[in-house]
Amino acid sequence: MSALGAASLFLGILMNQYIAQGIRWPLLALSVTDTSRQIGWAYTSTDSAFALFLQKEAVFVDIRPDSDFAVDHIPDALSVPFFTFFHNRSLFQKLNKDSVYLLYDLERNSKNVRLMARRLVKDGFKQTFVLRGGYVEWLDKTYPVELGETP
Repeated sequence: MSALGAASLFLGILMNQYIAQGIRWPLLALSVTDTSRQIGWAYTSTDSAFALFLQKEAVFVDIRPDSDFAVDHIPDALSVPFFTFFHNRSLFQKLNKDSVYLLYDLERNSKNVRLMARRLVKDGFKQTFVLRGGYVEWLDKTYPVELGETP
């Protein structure tokens, strides 16, 4: 970025703070940062996840409770409930850290799936993704599911 561009950006941000309808500084700072790069994982769309599923290029990890997994889940997904993972992280010690891991929870914007993705990155997993629309969107798009037994 040139000096003129940097100066313009700085003056624009400064002026924004003096306008009554301007975006307040804390919100402005949040919008400028790219949190997925900072934390080492990224969201992926349901369609991209389905392509990975068809090509068998990702390990799908269902973080919902065992009772939900037992009803239905993405075929061949690993069941690693959120709380189980944080009480027993040794489950992932045997897995290849260079593989692609795609985590999903029931709903989109699940805080639990983001926390788990962040922990996997800290543990050295290099390709960690989160299903943006959650399992709900996977079902809405009528992508394949594997039925289990009702607990």
